[in-house]
Amino acid sequence: RPLVWVANPLARPCIDALEPAGVVFLRTDLWEEFGRADYRAVTDAIAWLRHRADVVVYRSRELMVAEGGPKTSSSAYWIEPGVDLPRLSAAGDSPIEPAALRDVPRPRVVFAGDVEPHSFDIELFTGIARRLPDFTFVIAGTCALPVDRLAAPNVRLLGPQRRDEVAKWLAACAPGLPLPQPLTGGRCGRRTAAASSSTRIAKVSTICM
Repeated sequence: RPLVWVANPLARPCIDALEPAGVVFLRTDLWEEFGRADYRAVTDAIAWLRHRADVVVYRSRELMVAEGGPKTSSSAYWIEPGVDLPRLSAAGDSPIEPAALRDVPRPRVVFAGDVEPHSFDIELFTGIARRLPDFTFVIAGTCALPVDRLAAPNVRLLGPQRRDEVAKWLAACAPGLPLPQPLTGGRCGRRTAAASSSTRIAKVSTICM
């Protein structure tokens, strides 16, 4: 009997059919707030999983507190996101950079991760790239969006990279770019978009400089 680890709440219909020995629900984000989500269906699935799971693992302390923490299941834990600091430090000290970057003009700004329509702000990203034409923007990850939406002379899509190589990619670019995530008004810990797109582009452009 398997131990079932669930990250996507819409996997709910499959769980009991697997006759699991245990269920872990990874609560990473407010899935119900994503623009294309069926709010009722996702909310119901999350509520069911929080009670069905033997363990709920939260990546956000605020979300865990808002949802009642351990009261929602037999066990609930908050695990803070982190990095492998020795590996990152070693990559920064190395003069060798990934072969795929050697022909990419400097200065470079890298986003290491997957480009998904529900979590990647295309307008923000392309706006920053246009504002900084002398920088090369590198996306190291899969892209679930039409490539032409990211098309720009100074944007390079170099595809997914091995996890043990990501530190070298970050070290070869300065700076790394946080996820250009859409800001939406919402419930329970979601940030509200108080700034216009042009203001946000200007702020992130300043960070890159």
